[in-house]
Amino acid sequence: MDNKRESYQDLLRRCTRKKETGKCESELLPTLSKGDVIELYGGHVTGSTSVLCSVTLDCLVKNPSSRVIYIDCDRGVSPHKFLNLLTASYPQSDKDNVLQRLCLSQCSSLHELLSVLESVEKQFKQNRDYVDVVVVDNVLSFYWSSVHDKNTLRDKIVPKLLSIKPHCSILLSWHPPVKQNRQHSATFVE
Repeated sequence: MDNKRESYQDLLRRCTRKKETGKCESELLPTLSKGDVIELYGGHVTGSTSVLCSVTLDCLVKNPSSRVIYIDCDRGVSPHKFLNLLTASYPQSDKDNVLQRLCLSQCSSLHELLSVLESVEKQFKQNRDYVDVVVVDNVLSFYWSSVHDKNTLRDKIVPKLLSIKPHCSILLSWHPPVKQNRQHSATFVE
């Protein structure tokens, strides 16, 4: 796999220019194979979730036996979002079949994310073909929770991702951490 770096903003711009030649997901998926890790990094509210949802559905539609686990750490994705995107992008697809092969997990803490990844790791030990793609949308959602959580991210989450890496493709989004300024209740990016 080529290690060329491209922000997802650039990817979206490039794909928009090539609208008549196909979806941007089609450009990503030929390189997607077991052991690959694809990271999307950029500013908050720049479209990474939309790209991840599109790539997820593209994988499920084009590969009828594929299974995807979508871990939503921002709690901004719902089954309805996937259904609406599926209806708009793939009107002829068997929506029930596609959505049955998608497991959506929403985490509200780093410990819930760790628990989900531990479950995925256990499933892979029982069945090496358990899932084809694991999506984690936004790995840094809980960065500012506490110093302990920062250590959990480094010492537990990253090793779990590395342990499942040989069995599937991993798609990650990394947003700059957003911290709450408690004095003014304003959100800012450091």
